[in-house]
Amino acid sequence: IRPGQRGSRIEAEVLGLRGRAYLAQRDVKKAELAFREAARLQRGKAFPLLGLARTYSLQGDLDEAEGFVDKASALESNNSAVWYEKAEIRRARQDNPGALKSYNKAIDLQKNHIPARLGRASILVQLRRDEEALVDIEYVRERAPRETRVAYLHSIVLTRAGKINEAQAILTEAENLLKKRDPEFVRNHPSSLLLLGVIGHARKNYEDSFHYLNRYIKFDPNHAGS
Repeated sequence: IRPGQRGSRIEAEVLGLRGRAYLAQRDVKKAELAFREAARLQRGKAFPLLGLARTYSLQGDLDEAEGFVDKASALESNNSAVWYEKAEIRRARQDNPGALKSYNKAIDLQKNHIPARLGRASILVQLRRDEEALVDIEYVRERAPRETRVAYLHSIVLTRAGKINEAQAILTEAENLLKKRDPEFVRNHPSSLLLLGVIGHARKNYEDSFHYLNRYIKFDPNHAGS
């Protein structure tokens, strides 16, 4: 969708979508230009500022990112997207209590906020609060059955509970769903590469795991986990 004479509100929304597409391609320079132009056209809206926050987060500049989230919060304090972005920054800072508080707020404002539930579940699993994590895991698995990231979290909880066969079955299901996607899409979709690498590692399929993680690192060279 190319820029055109659509009026500032529609044009800003198009620019916001374009910025998100550039972020998915890890083209942060073009993403920033799109979000800044959207912010110029819609000065009273939070979404361009949240886009800029995500852009700076991807570059590791969490202070700048948090500044944009604070500006967005001043405009729309009851926007679940604001609290989700704040949670992601807290999580990147390894501030688990702060991240949980912000994820909770995002979910209070929007019960079906799947990314916030995934983020909260991930921290709860990390903290070994598995019973609490299962609330979000089961919610996401019921309402977004093709969401493969939740399968990995579920497998960890099941493994800790001694349900090894169930955990392996869930990982196999997630891996099959990912491999049914267009191979060209997977090659250029960082989160799918990372998840396939992690699943391969969990299943001790190290050759596949290395292949996917090696590809992922080209998108995110400083990702310590991969």
